[in-house]
Amino acid sequence: MDQLTIETPEQTTLEYPLAGIGSRFLALAIDTLIQLAGLLALLLLAAGWARLGGPRWRPATVWGEAAAVLAVAGIYYGYFAAFESLWNGQTPGKRRMNLRVIQDSGRPVNAMQAIARNVVRLVDQVPAFYCFGVASALLNRRNKRLGDFAAGTVVVQEQRLGTMTPDWLLAEDSGTSTYPVAALSDTEVQLMETFFRRRGELEADLRARTASLVAGRIAKRLGVAPSRPRGNEEFLETVYQETRRAGGFRR
Repeated sequence: MDQLTIETPEQTTLEYPLAGIGSRFLALAIDTLIQLAGLLALLLLAAGWARLGGPRWRPATVWGEAAAVLAVAGIYYGYFAAFESLWNGQTPGKRRMNLRVIQDSGRPVNAMQAIARNVVRLVDQVPAFYCFGVASALLNRRNKRLGDFAAGTVVVQEQRLGTMTPDWLLAEDSGTSTYPVAALSDTEVQLMETFFRRRGELEADLRARTASLVAGRIAKRLGVAPSRPRGNEEFLETVYQETRRAGGFRR
């Protein structure tokens, strides 16, 4: 699977598996079914309104049609922008397929980027079945459609924390929380994951320095005193375990 690799200021590498065209189309299919259900509900509502309005509805036909067109456009295009803005880069379909839209830098997508990538969806769909979007994704290394180029975003495949099987042992779970892990961002959780996956490959000195950098950043975010040099990795393991227990999904 293709990877998006990002070097952080802490000299730690973050790796994101890029979402393929197949998984993105499955997510789109789920979202389309939800949109169709919304359109059907809108149609039934309009029919009921027309029936109740009787003759009084007829003079307002033009305005009613205009409102219907705006509502359909809102459901179709606003759906993606709204969910990606409010759900941190996910729609119901993307969440079901474990996909997420993020910035090229690895940061969470913002509202303006979510709107921009979905405005350009009009072009990606031309002439039919997302032909331009698919062609664009096939012709670049990050599987980007035109909307992703316009917004500076990329779609990645993510894992649930609860389904991961690290090759390191966590500290024994006491069932209580020591740190305010809700303050951690998605990037910081991923930073810990990357360190755990790669620390076995690092030389002792580099491993210690990297653990110190990561632990310092996490401690600052949590508002606690930095760990002692010999306790950095134990500190990170405890924080990560509490993050998994508190959430189960990356935020």
